[in-house]
Amino acid sequence: MPLLPRVDEMYVDENRVSQTLPGQDFGSRVELALAATNHLFNTRNSNRYVAQVLQGVNAVATKLDRTARPFTGVGPADMKARIGAVDLDRPLPDTAAALEELESVYLRDAIYFHDAKYAAHLNCPVVIPALVGEAILSAVNSSMDTWDQSAGPP
Repeated sequence: MPLLPRVDEMYVDENRVSQTLPGQDFGSRVELALAATNHLFNTRNSNRYVAQVLQGVNAVATKLDRTARPFTGVGPADMKARIGAVDLDRPLPDTAAALEELESVYLRDAIYFHDAKYAAHLNCPVVIPALVGEAILSAVNSSMDTWDQSAGPP
């Protein structure tokens, strides 16, 4: 048995993340907490960060390359059925599984504003430098309300 449980084996309750189940000891809760730290963005997990972000970028780029028109024409009933089939009580085991599910509930039928056949309305074209900036911004997690706690001129 592995030291740390897989994400889909973790016990999660609506009130607590790592509640002790009958027959579990304190050590089991520690293992759950340690497993959760594998998802934190930090120096120890920088290789995991790169690998998982690249999986996401690859999923989007692959979809972009394979998309022939801006919208598939999917209707609300079909989307409702797909979204309804998502089992929120059963966490997915890894990023690849999450991206696979994301493909079926979002990427497959998203409206692709980048497509030259799409008549722009409110959505501007996306530029790659902005995507890079978003990736940096979300990773560094800066907040404008804490500017006084950041480096810079007094």
